[in-house]
Amino acid sequence: MMSISHAHTLLYAMLCGSLCFVVAFMYQRNGAKYKLFPSITAFCIAAIAGAEWIEVMGSIILYKQWPSISPVITIFLSLLLILAVKERGNVARIIDRLLFVRATN
Repeated sequence: MMSISHAHTLLYAMLCGSLCFVVAFMYQRNGAKYKLFPSITAFCIAAIAGAEWIEVMGSIILYKQWPSISPVITIFLSLLLILAVKERGNVARIIDRLLFVRATN
């Protein structure tokens, strides 16, 4: 039987996989200028999110162990995924949006 904790762990894994997919495959440059820092950041986000998805799903499937996931990180990941989808995977625009919010406060 699936508990709330199991459902939360699966939600977290889904968010990780989705974030990896959005950042790695949705962004299309279309002649935009190359920027080093956002490119490295996008690579790190996609790599870490993909590795986390593999770790969580591997733990569940191979070892039948359900990792304990913090609700705070799930909320943060949800917000990051919403921003990534809204900006179609463009990490440079996500960074600009976050810096704009910080500068206006």
